[in-house]
Amino acid sequence: ELHRENRLSLQPLSWKDGGEAREVQAIERCGFLFLTYTVETWFFEILVMINKLLITSIVAFAFPGSPTQVAVAFIFNFVFLLLVLVRKPFVNRKLLVLQTCSLVAHCFTLFFGITLMTASLLADQDNAG
Repeated sequence: ELHRENRLSLQPLSWKDGGEAREVQAIERCGFLFLTYTVETWFFEILVMINKLLITSIVAFAFPGSPTQVAVAFIFNFVFLLLVLVRKPFVNRKLLVLQTCSLVAHCFTLFFGITLMTASLLADQDNAG
């Protein structure tokens, strides 16, 4: 079937304990950061940290206390969810499912927060007007 469609399907590569001396040294020093990711997506832990920084630090100062603040966090989280779904960075499929479920739950929580804050603002405007 894959031959008919002119596609080649390969399993994700994983890190090996043997191999080049530099690779072994990298695994010993900081393998805990990238061993859960495929070789092609070794950098994904950096993206995870950037996402966390954006959501926890940057968003805290953007439009404080408004639905826009929560919407910005939702956008950052949703874009990261799409990135995870497209790249599938994990060697272990269970980690991919766990990360996806976590990001989906976070998106639902933020979306619910947006709706509550917007409803509250609309109710306050109706009471004032």
